[in-house]
Amino acid sequence: MARLYILVLCGLFASAPLMAQEASAQQENVRYVNDMIRIDVRAAANPQSKLIEVIPSGTRLVVLEEGGGDFVHVRLESGAEGWVLGRFLTEEPIARTRVDAAQAKLEGLQTERTRLYSELNKYKEERNTYKADLDKLQAEHEAQVKELTDLRTTSSSAVDISNQNRRLQADLEQETRQRADAEARAAGATTKLFMVGAICAAIGAAVGFFVGSAPARNEKKWRRMPI
Repeated sequence: MARLYILVLCGLFASAPLMAQEASAQQENVRYVNDMIRIDVRAAANPQSKLIEVIPSGTRLVVLEEGGGDFVHVRLESGAEGWVLGRFLTEEPIARTRVDAAQAKLEGLQTERTRLYSELNKYKEERNTYKADLDKLQAEHEAQVKELTDLRTTSSSAVDISNQNRRLQADLEQETRQRADAEARAAGATTKLFMVGAICAAIGAAVGFFVGSAPARNEKKWRRMPI
């Protein structure tokens, strides 16, 4: 659809000069030399008058005056004026002129089409370049997002590790205190046990001494009793 639109625009641009020429022709009384090979342009409406110019078929003439018998007063594109035989004139361009105009128009359209295709290819290349740049920027953006995410993850892990270290340090300190307390209690228990053992040993020694000295006391007691 876009290609058809471009071709239509090309046709309008190429046909603009011809349309302007046709509009100008409608304002002026324009005639064309018919398919005769060449005709004479005379200085007066008389075949014996001075010859001004010989013009070929298809020459565009502006009619200035009619009424000179077989002759018509015309102005050439060069600006020169003269008289030509009216029977050799036609209101429409000859076939060869129309073919040449159509060919020129076609060539103009082809040239314009070639130019438009060239611009279209240029725009496609620019679009591909912009797309490549966009893809590159998108890849860089994604890489930056990934790097930022990794940094956040690393930071979070570092924070977690730091928190874990603090918790482990606190646990170690608590265990150290508990161990010191346990060692202190164990030392106290050992001291108490030693003291109790010593006391028990002392008591045992006393008991043994008392028990050992009991027969001697009994013997002395029996000795003091009267027989």
